[in-house]
Amino acid sequence: MARDTKFEVGQIHEERIHIDAELVERFAAFSGDVNPLHVDPTAAREYGFARPVAHGVILVAVLSRLIGTE
Repeated sequence: MARDTKFEVGQIHEERIHIDAELVERFAAFSGDVNPLHVDPTAAREYGFARPVAHGVILVAVLSRLIGTE
């Protein structure tokens, strides 16, 4: 449960997360979003990326967790 905290102007929260291939694969399986850009290295290169691109909504989930628990 979230702590009873009030935000202050200028307040900063820093956290590092590691988004790796396993997390992307697990998210793809969970969400059903198996867009080749996210899960296929060859397709990602065809789109101009060096490797698959993580689902942007993973970052939204991290933000939601921070808001709800930090």
